[in-house]
Amino acid sequence: ATLARWLERMGSHSLSWHNLLFRNLALSLVQMDELYTRIRATASAAWIWLAFDPVSKAIPSMHIGDRTKEDAFALVHDLKLRLAADCVPAATTDGLRTYFYALTAHFGDWFRPPRARTDHWKPSDELYYGQLVKRKGKNQKIATHTRTILGKPRQLFARLRQVGLRPLIQTAFVERVNLTFRQSVAALSRRTWAYAQTEQHLRLHCEWFRLYYHCIRAHELL
Repeated sequence: ATLARWLERMGSHSLSWHNLLFRNLALSLVQMDELYTRIRATASAAWIWLAFDPVSKAIPSMHIGDRTKEDAFALVHDLKLRLAADCVPAATTDGLRTYFYALTAHFGDWFRPPRARTDHWKPSDELYYGQLVKRKGKNQKIATHTRTILGKPRQLFARLRQVGLRPLIQTAFVERVNLTFRQSVAALSRRTWAYAQTEQHLRLHCEWFRLYYHCIRAHELL
């Protein structure tokens, strides 16, 4: 009971600090991915969705839920609320289709075409989005290919060069953060007995670690 009480205190306090610090952000690029784990009380799967800035190594947005379109919308909606009003970051993800719908629903404007009676939603022209698609073939070998979903490849590559990255569609940075989460939060370790008792406990633990990651942990590469 004491541990659960301190977990709730620190998790709630960490979220309050995160909401205070991460506002009006100007991000040029975000990578997004999902992290799988299980909940002990229900023996069900849970997915931790992360939005990661590969330039500052910050994690502005996080969501815990299922792996559905609604969860993708929740992640991008939280990210949108933390960005400056005129900020439209480029994005790279894996091949999950729901990211496309979430991004286009949050970054765009209403306009009325000529002779039309109603307004139409149009994704922003500054939204550049690429996917790294992975597929398992025979003998469990993973084949990958990239594709540009929104914008032209040269536009997305120019944004990558602008932030000092190679012109390559990839998700290596956010996948490395996934590993950092697994190494730092006991409930996320593979083949562990320390699964979170409830989804709320998992959320509080992740919030606590995210504050530690941002404000206390030494980042040797920065």
